[in-house]
Amino acid sequence: MYSNLRTEGGRSNHIIIQRPLALANYQLDLVRVIDSNDPELELMAQEWDAVPYFWVRRRVWTLAADGRRGVSINYIRNGQSVSLAEAERDPELARAPTWLEAKFLVFRVIGYNRAGCLH
Repeated sequence: MYSNLRTEGGRSNHIIIQRPLALANYQLDLVRVIDSNDPELELMAQEWDAVPYFWVRRRVWTLAADGRRGVSINYIRNGQSVSLAEAERDPELARAPTWLEAKFLVFRVIGYNRAGCLH
């Protein structure tokens, strides 16, 4: 069962708890994907205001593990624009998720500028 509680990016829609407690920075480390030559990353660019950086990292790692080369992506992270022609060669983006990350990190999409429930 889902609630519509939002806590990503240090923002909350809770009436009492305005600053959510973060045990790790996964929900705070958000990126705005601008474009990519990968269909899934491009969908992130077209549909969502922000996504957890972990989503981008997991996707690039998956593509690299599948042997995909030349994955281009442009995104904004912490106010800095990043453009990579071969994202699978970036040590941070191509880092495999740990077993715990892969098993337990599931996020909903972030659409601050959209009305209504997104699930």
